Amino acid sequence: MTDDQLIKNAQNPYLYGKFLDVGTAFNKGLVQASNLNRTQITDPVKAVKNNYEDQLEKYLNKLPDDVDLGGVPAKYRNNISNFLMTQKQNYVMLANQVSDYEVGSEMYMGITNQMNEIRNSFETLSSQMKIYGDSKKEIIQKIRNQSTSLSPENQANVNLLRSVYNEEFDLNIDEYGNISFIGDDGVVGLNDLPGYELKDYKLAQGMLKMGDQAYSAGIVLQPGGIKYNQYLNQLTLGIDQGGRNSLMSVVYDGLIGGVRMIDDPTIAQNVEAYKNGNLNFEDLRDIVVNKYMNALVENSKQGYRAKQRKAYGTVKNPIKERTDEVVDQLRKFGFTDDQIAAYIRKSSIENKISLASMQDNSQDSQSASSGYIGGMQIK
Repeated sequence: MTDDQLIKNAQNPYLYGKFLDVGTAFNKGLVQASNLNRTQITDPVKAVKNNYEDQLEKYLNKLPDDVDLGGVPAKYRNNISNFLMTQKQNYVMLANQVSDYEVGSEMYMGITNQMNEIRNSFETLSSQMKIYGDSKKEIIQKIRNQSTSLSPENQANVNLLRSVYNEEFDLNIDEYGNISFIGDDGVVGLNDLPGYELKDYKLAQGMLKMGDQAYSAGIVLQPGGIKYNQYLNQLTLGIDQGGRNSLMSVVYDGLIGGVRMIDDPTIAQNVEAYKNGNLNFEDLRDIVVNKYMNALVENSKQGYRAKQRKAYGTVKNPIKERTDEVVDQLRKFGFTDDQIAAYIRKSSIENKISLASMQDNSQDSQSASSGYIGGMQIK
């Protein structure tokens, strides 16, 4: 299929309509993003995110500066006016009927109950429209501030909510004043809309603080050590307090140095196992925590080397510098710390043996030379 045909299809409402199912809505956004970019998409979540942000900006640009987002959108005013008019007419009709019955009679009670339901429907509608307006302000601000978490499931929910608050769906009001939104695949009530999650900045700040402390201390963290366990427990507790949202934020949001854990194949594989029900929350949490702790150990080693260089000042230590170079090279080739330590020990022993051998040979030469001189007849 050509690009032109894809674009035509994307503009065809019968092919790509308004969907309330978050998965379908997400795929719709991906199709739109693909057609707009005209290039191959390697990161679907980012593509949909960029697409719905563009759609949101287009919506906001149509609004006058003085529009109150908490008020009733123009698109829905006719629906609300018609509902209120119909309900008022029913109320007047019932009020005229109730006077024909004795107070306390069954018919009287039935009619007054209907009148009360109409009054309640006004209050419910007013309350729901206020919730709609407040929620619209909140999520629009979160989207524009880039503070929504980037996990695929959360972005699918945000994409649907963006569509709802962009007024892309028709509004339905039931007899009790409850509002819902009509899509091509069904109806969803305001109270049934999905929630959304934010990036866990508090936890990220705590992790950054750990990194600063580990580096500044100038001491290599040792697994099982007091400080190591303190950091491990602190991070584990922070994730547990935030639950799934915090765990997914650590994995997807790249708040630590811009590095996303999900880009690591091992982490990605375990996240998929968690989503499929083959790995529980605690196991995935421990994998993620251990991954960060490994990075923290490396950070502490860098801090240690920096502190050592500062301690030496301008005095160079060629042997130490060469050793550090060898250690860095071995790490790049995937050697573990234990393997590196064993290599250094072995190299040190071999150097000592070589040095001793050189000294022995030198002494033998000197002895031979002395004997020769001593055997000479000196005249």
